[in-house]
Amino acid sequence: AARDYTHGGFVQQQSVRSSSDHHRYMDIKPSRWSMQKAKDQWLLYLLLPVIPGAIFIHLVNIFIGPAELAEIPEGYEPEYYEYYKHPITRWFCRNIYYDPQKDYEKTMHHLQQEWENTQMKLIERKVSERRGDERVDIVWSPKVSSH
Repeated sequence: AARDYTHGGFVQQQSVRSSSDHHRYMDIKPSRWSMQKAKDQWLLYLLLPVIPGAIFIHLVNIFIGPAELAEIPEGYEPEYYEYYKHPITRWFCRNIYYDPQKDYEKTMHHLQQEWENTQMKLIERKVSERRGDERVDIVWSPKVSSH
C-alpha cells in the first residue's frame, strides 16, 4: 500500500507497511507442479514417436505416392501385397502380416487333421465295440473286493 503526500505541489508516494489489514495479492493454493510435470511428460512421450512418424508418412506420400494400375505381363503372377495401393500398406503386408493364402492353407490343414482324428476315433470305437474290449460285465466277487 502507498500513501500520497503533497510536498511543494508535487505528489510523492511513500511505502507503508500494512501488516494484515490489506487484501492478499498472492492467493495461497496447492501446487500444480506435479500435474504440470505429468502433463509435460505425457505430451513428450506421446509426440516423440508421432512427429517423426507423421514426417515419414508425408515424405512417403510425396516422393513415392500411391500405386497405379498397369497391365500384368504375360506369365507373371503378382504377389499378394502388390494389390495394395499405398506403399506403407504394401510394406506391412510384405514384411509383418502373414500371406492370406498361406494362412488359409494352414487353417485348412488343421481342420483336415481334426477331421481325420475324429474319423480315426470313430473307427477305433466301432472296432473296440465289435471285439468287446470295453465290456463291463465282470462279476463282483467278495473274495476279490478290497472292502
